[in-house]
Parts: sequence; structure tokens; C-alpha cells
Amino acid sequence: MKTLDELRQEINAIDCDLAKVLQDRLSVAQAIAAYKIENGIQILQSDREAEIYRNFLGNFDKDLEWLARAIYGTVLRSSRALQFHDQAEKDVCDSMVKLVKNAPQTLAPVYTVCYQGVPGAWSHSAAKKLYPNAETISVLTFEEIFQAVSDGRAQAGVLPLDNSTAGTVDDVYDLLIRHDCMIQSASPYPIRHCLLAVPGATRETVKSVHSHPQGLAQCSRYIKAHRYLPILESNTAVAAKKIAESGDTSIAAIASRDTAKLYGLSILEEGINDSECNQTRFVSITKNFSVPKDANRISLAFRLPNQSGALANVIGLFSYHGINLLKISSRPIPNQPWEYCFYLDCAIDGLNTNVFGLLNQLDAELGWVKLLGCYPEQTL
Repeated sequence: MKTLDELRQEINAIDCDLAKVLQDRLSVAQAIAAYKIENGIQILQSDREAEIYRNFLGNFDKDLEWLARAIYGTVLRSSRALQFHDQAEKDVCDSMVKLVKNAPQTLAPVYTVCYQGVPGAWSHSAAKKLYPNAETISVLTFEEIFQAVSDGRAQAGVLPLDNSTAGTVDDVYDLLIRHDCMIQSASPYPIRHCLLAVPGATRETVKSVHSHPQGLAQCSRYIKAHRYLPILESNTAVAAKKIAESGDTSIAAIASRDTAKLYGLSILEEGINDSECNQTRFVSITKNFSVPKDANRISLAFRLPNQSGALANVIGLFSYHGINLLKISSRPIPNQPWEYCFYLDCAIDGLNTNVFGLLNQLDAELGWVKLLGCYPEQTL
């Protein structure tokens, strides 16, 4: 029996041969890409790939075919990623790549910004932070923000997209698909919830708490510990305003310290959110697409066929192109049971051929993909 060192030496020798073969294959793949680009031929040729698969797998025993398929699939997808990369570098791409390359780098001025709720809402605070010199307009629903931006009543809208404790705001993700507005910027905002009630109320007199579903979710342990009845409201500040107008000491609101001042409420307890590091990621949307020079994030939505490995193949593309995938989530597609739309965010270090190669490949290989924004993500 060979020693472990002898076997490792064999592996090293095989790897050297494998590296040379892979280098040769990638060089030929690039030559094929050049020919396809020059002659206007699509990069992805599904019939040809199926033929290559069959020929390659025919060299393996049946008990190893599944593993050979996985390994060779990586080789094929990597070669294809290289070809899409070269096509993007030659600047002969369509759709998303052209959209990003041709987008203005200067942001249009924002005189009016729209938010959901009433003054004192977390969205109102975020809107003032993102656009300190703009007039703010309040609306009742998230969809009204998209409508106001689409018809020009506001140049921008600010919405909560994710929370570090309660997760995604699903309605906003759905609206990003249904409307043609684009994400222009994003910023996390620290959320420190307070228990608010009318003067004279105490934690013992309170029987129920009112707030937005996200506010209730972010304080769920506190609510359960005090045996309060959670009541859904459209907005945290709407809840506070309702409590102030009621004069009822048995009901309270979960909202911000600023809201208490605004509506004359007492702060029964501060910092009641389950997590001390509680942040909401707010995005601003605009009607016109732009890509600022400091853009460091891209958001996309796409749909996939219900096939084994479909999602894994898409996720793998980000690694092939050297792009850091930050987040992926899914939402059901209306009227299509058990079909899903996927949303993802990725980090970019400027616009380069890696980014364009990825967008080019996604655009070509997915049946439906939508660019939601290429924008700067601020940090706290």
C-alpha cells in the first residue's frame, strides 16, 4: 500500500496536469467568445452545452457520473462567465448593461420627498435625514409613495425595506416589482422604540399596545412579558396620534421619543425593542434612474424555473464574477401558486467589467430579471 505522502504527490502531479488543461480550455473558450461577439452569436448555446455534457459524462463510470456532472458543470458555467465577461468588456451588451452604462451620474434635485404615515413616524425622520432641505409630504400607504413619485408629485419617496430584528418589509419589495421606480440610495437608521401613553397612564394601567406590524414585531418579547394585547396600526406615529386623541389610559403606542413630544404623550419606558442594536434600512426611490459615482450596491429581482439547481446556479455566478452577494430573499408570485420571485443585493467596488459581466450574464440567462437600483449604501 502506498503511503499518504506518495498519494499526495500523485494528487499534486494530477493537479498540475489539470491546471494546464483548464488553462487551455479557458483560452479556447475566450477564442470562441471572440468569434461569437464578432459574428453576433449568442453566448449561451444550450444545445451545444447539452452535447458537451453527454460526451464528457460518457467517459465516467455510472457510480461517479453524478459527481462528474457537478464538477464539469462548474467548468462549463465558469467558461460561460468568462465569455460574458469578455462580451461586456467589448461593450456589445444589451438591456441592463446599457442601462447602467448610459445612466447619468448626477442625481436630479429633490425638492419634495414623500413618506408613509404622519409627522413623527420613523419614515418621516429618515426622510429628513436623507433629504434635509426637501419638503416632506405624508401619505397613508406605501403604494401612494410610488404613485406620487411616478406622477411627479414628489421627486423622491422614502420607505423602510429591512429591519435587523423583524426582517423584510414585504409590501415594499412587492411594490418595487409592480412599479418602475428605482432605488436611488439606502441608509440604515437606528430604531429605539418607546412605550407611549397619555399623561396619567402607567405600565400597569395599559392593557393593549398599538403600532405598525414591524414595531410590534421588534418589541414582541416586551409585549409578551407584560401581557399586552398587540393592535396593528398603519404606522407608529399614527398609533401615537390615535392614543393621544383617545385620552384612554388603558392603551399605549410603540413609537419614537420624538413622537411623544409631538403628540404630548408620556414615555412610560424607553428602549423596549428586543434587540439593543435595532436598525431599519430605509431606501429612497425616484422615477429616473441614475448611477452615482459612489454607488456601492446593486439590487435585483428575478424569477427562476422550478428546476433542480436553478437557484444555486444563479448564486454561483456572483462568485464567478468576483461579486460579493450580501442578501437574498424570496416572495410568492401572485396568482402563480408555489412560484417565487427572488430579491438580492450585492456589493460592488465601482462599476467595472466584473459587474458588467455579471449583469450581462444574468440578463441573458434568466427568463425575467429586473434591475431595482445601482446606488450608494450609507453606513451609520
